[in-house]
Amino acid sequence: MLHTVTRGTTPGLGTDGTARLWDVESGSPVGRRLAGGHLGWVKAVALTVLSGVPVAATGGSDGTVRLWDLTTASPLGAPLAPHKGAVTSLALESDEQGLGRLASGGEDHAVALWAVALDGSCTSVPHALEHRGPVSDVLLLRTGTGLLGASADARGIVKLWDAATGLPWEGAGPEPYPAAINSLAAGRLYGRRVLISAARDSLLRIWDLDACHPAAVLHLPGPASRICPLEGEGLAVALGRDVVALRQPPGA
Repeated sequence: MLHTVTRGTTPGLGTDGTARLWDVESGSPVGRRLAGGHLGWVKAVALTVLSGVPVAATGGSDGTVRLWDLTTASPLGAPLAPHKGAVTSLALESDEQGLGRLASGGEDHAVALWAVALDGSCTSVPHALEHRGPVSDVLLLRTGTGLLGASADARGIVKLWDAATGLPWEGAGPEPYPAAINSLAAGRLYGRRVLISAARDSLLRIWDLDACHPAAVLHLPGPASRICPLEGEGLAVALGRDVVALRQPPGA
C-alpha cells in the first residue's frame, strides 16, 4: 500500500532486506537506505509521525518487524519477531496521546499488536485475533475516540477490532466475502467514514462504519492488487500495471 510521511515521498521495498524513501515527483531516492533490518525480502512498510519524528515500520520475509527513525535512517528498539512466516502487511499510527500503535499481519494467519513508546520500544498487546487464512492486509483508523483496527485474509474475512485492546469492535463488520481480499483502505465518502475492500473477484466493497451496513459495490475491469485513500474523498486503485484514481463527483 502507498504510504506518505512527508509531502511527495513514498517508501520502496527491497529484495535485499533494505527499504528506502523516494520522491514521487522526481523518482529520485531520498535520504539513506534502511539497511540491515531483515534477511531476505522486505514485504511490508508503514509510516507515521510520533511526537514530530517521522518513523517507519518494515516487515520481512524472515517474519521480523523493525522500526526506524527516518531522520537518521537508524533502527529504533529491538527487532520484533511476531510471525512464523513472512510478514504480509503493516499498519502504524499515532494515538490521541502521540504514542504509536503498530499492527502486523502474517502468512501464519496471525495479527500482532504493539503499543510503541517514543523511544521506539514496543509492548505487545495480548489479544485473541486470529484468521483462518493468510492475512492480506491490516489498517489502523483514527475515530476520534481511539483507533479502530481492521484485518482481512485470503478467505474473504474482514475483522474489526479495538487497536488498544485487540477486542472486537462494538459495531458490526462486513459479512464474509466470496473471494480472497487483496487490500483494505479507510476514508470518507459523502461525509461518512467507510471501510473499502478490494477482492480477487474484481469488486470494491464499501462498508459504512457509522451505520454498520454495506454502502456500495463497485465493479472494476480486473482485480485490484492495492487500494489507497487520496487526499479529500478519493481512492487510488492499482490494476495490473496501471493506477487509477477514483474521486467523488464535484458537488455530490
